[in-house]
Amino acid sequence: SGGLSYIHTKTGKIENFSIPQMEAEDNSCYSLLDDGENFHVGSMVGLLLFNKTTKEFRKHPLAESNPELSGILIRALYRDSSGKIWIATEKGIMVYNHQTHECIAAQPYTKEFKKITAICEDGDGTMWLGTEKGIHRASRKGKQIKFTGGYEKARNLTPGKVLALYLNNYNQLLISYTDKIIQIDGKEKTISSIMIL
Repeated sequence: SGGLSYIHTKTGKIENFSIPQMEAEDNSCYSLLDDGENFHVGSMVGLLLFNKTTKEFRKHPLAESNPELSGILIRALYRDSSGKIWIATEKGIMVYNHQTHECIAAQPYTKEFKKITAICEDGDGTMWLGTEKGIHRASRKGKQIKFTGGYEKARNLTPGKVLALYLNNYNQLLISYTDKIIQIDGKEKTISSIMIL
């Protein structure tokens, strides 16, 4: 139970790999990012790397050089079109340069902006962050990340927990909540349709 399950597509065989030094009830992968050779793994104990060839976990190089990525829940991982890795932790969001292993921007959570549940980039390069308090647009300026929210309130909707983000081929961002799905136009950056569930 828990850990990482790897399905061999040719044979259908499932292999399970436990995260070392984890209790069974906490041995979970919360997010994955594939780079070809490895999976970047967000877990309860921080950022890990799973080598697909050796089938072994190890501490991620980013966590080696950035201790704030160890011993903390990694909620979401996303690689943007410029190759930067966005990492949502239990305490905030960080943007890392994967090549240099350096943090290029970071922002802790605030009262209005809390617990990222999903990350997505639209076709224009705008970053979107789903949170427990609705959808936010993120823009990076130097080492700071600025959040723009209020999309739901502008349409008299209650901002709730975002479950998933999906970008379709028309540059429209679909945002799934427990009680609704909204669509944001990628060009105008405004809500273009609402479906109440």
